[in-house]
Amino acid sequence: MGNLHEKRIAITGSRKMAEMSMMVQKKGGMAYERPLQETIKCKPEDMQEILEAVIASGTDWSVFTTGVGTAALFEAAASLGLSEPIQQAVAASRIATRGYKTVQELKKHGLAPEIIDGDGTNAGLLGALEEVDLAGQRVFLQLHGERVPALEQGFAEKGADLTCIMPYETTVPYPEVVTKLVHEIIDGEIDAVLFTATPQVRVLFKEAEKKGLAGKLAQAFNEKAVAGSIGRVTTGTLSEYGVTRVVAPEHERMGALVVAVDEFFKGD
Repeated sequence: MGNLHEKRIAITGSRKMAEMSMMVQKKGGMAYERPLQETIKCKPEDMQEILEAVIASGTDWSVFTTGVGTAALFEAAASLGLSEPIQQAVAASRIATRGYKTVQELKKHGLAPEIIDGDGTNAGLLGALEEVDLAGQRVFLQLHGERVPALEQGFAEKGADLTCIMPYETTVPYPEVVTKLVHEIIDGEIDAVLFTATPQVRVLFKEAEKKGLAGKLAQAFNEKAVAGSIGRVTTGTLSEYGVTRVVAPEHERMGALVVAVDEFFKGD
């Protein structure tokens, strides 16, 4: 038995939810299954036109923002018979990345970034490119599950000729669950929330923003329900929304997250 006795732990990722719930229960906690997002890969055919355009015209910069998106992009290219030409186009360009998982995924394809973000956030990525002149440069940008206006605007303001591709989409399977969790956190009915990916954070805070509760939600995380986070990108997104109290394990694994949150409540 761990330190989570009678602690109410919300799990927000659909992937391996049953497995994470069991980990929480073994530590003595009560697992609250609150799926906020699902990741659905886009059809290769939906990406074909963009991939062929980049192959035909080339790109000066290739920017990758997530490991899962990078993998999905190259998988789609392979299924379309475009694996070699898209890899050549990317290899001939300068490469910028966000997140260490993205770097790892690129290594599988023999590709290495020239520019790496400083803190796992979109702002960190743009900051790392601050001194780079992108005026008139062709930029091939992999988006992560949804349109990211701030990121796209950042490149546009630098004068880049931007081509975006979205290899996967983030969906909200149960909107009512999102609303429920916002109120549970603010009302002090949850002791910890486990985030395993950035979209979960965005979905939760976007719902809070709709109801004018984003500030109260951030305050609740900092004073009531501790946020558990896997990865610098997810932690960085929590920071963007004003969450300063975050438990993030060194090893970015689900089991390590549960252990870290368990340690947080030690002696509680």
